[in-house]
Amino acid sequence: MSNFSKKISAFVCDIDCNDKDEQSIIEFGISIMLSKLLNLVTEVIIGCLFSMLFEAIVFLIAFSFLRSYAGGFHASSSGKCYIFSSLTMVAALLIIKYVDNFFANCIFVLLGTSLCLIFAPVESKNKPLDIIEKSVYRKRTVLTLALVLIVLVLAFFLHIDMLFKTLSVVLLVEGIMIVFGKVNLMLY
Repeated sequence: MSNFSKKISAFVCDIDCNDKDEQSIIEFGISIMLSKLLNLVTEVIIGCLFSMLFEAIVFLIAFSFLRSYAGGFHASSSGKCYIFSSLTMVAALLIIKYVDNFFANCIFVLLGTSLCLIFAPVESKNKPLDIIEKSVYRKRTVLTLALVLIVLVLAFFLHIDMLFKTLSVVLLVEGIMIVFGKVNLMLY
């Protein structure tokens, strides 16, 4: 993927670039974009393979929004991130599919929400947060959690079981990722 990013950035810079620094910034942006696109396509394919495309898409959207503010575990390379993200999606879909117990899902909600409220936001070694950023990300985490919980409660009362189960697993997985992120940061 790195070579592909270099070729695209070189092509773009042949058209409209002033220097090598600008080209390296463009290359980095393209690399991130391609990595996110590969993750998205892979996770949609995993959802299709499990015959759970709806759940995979809901999981991706809710988890991405929550994680963008709450933080969590970060792998040490993009390759490890790709593998870890794919395995996380498989685990989440398996939980959604095979844990068909209302009380278990309620425990997922309580545990995940509690962990998010206690520990979020989690910074990473590559992106430390200052006091103001921590406050802003904390507020955004709480608002995002509130939105997820509102949709989850509506799904429960409207008997949209797959949405209820999927959002409960989103909260559980994000709670676990936050704890992993905190531990990883302490070990760093």
